[in-house]
Amino acid sequence: MDRLQTMLNKIQVDTYHKNGWLFVKYSNNKLTQGWKLHVSSQLKDACNIFYIVAQELEKERCNYKVLDCLDELKKLNSPREVSPTANKFITIYPSSRKQAKR
Repeated sequence: MDRLQTMLNKIQVDTYHKNGWLFVKYSNNKLTQGWKLHVSSQLKDACNIFYIVAQELEKERCNYKVLDCLDELKKLNSPREVSPTANKFITIYPSSRKQAKR
């Protein structure tokens, strides 16, 4: 278990895993259209970035997904990665425009 996985195991809300991602769900509010924010990170900064971002998202009770281990981030940050998820570490799903702008 890597450092990121240890941090993810401490999340105290509804979560589920799918295709290398951990989905964190604070509410059922999901816009059919609207904002989706992406956070990228270098491998060396990932845990610190996750800690900062997760604290803010918890305060906002905002749904998000995060890669579920550092090996996945290493793969997605590879110069050979061409998928739509390349270089994405956290995806944030705000429930409103107001929440997205905060």
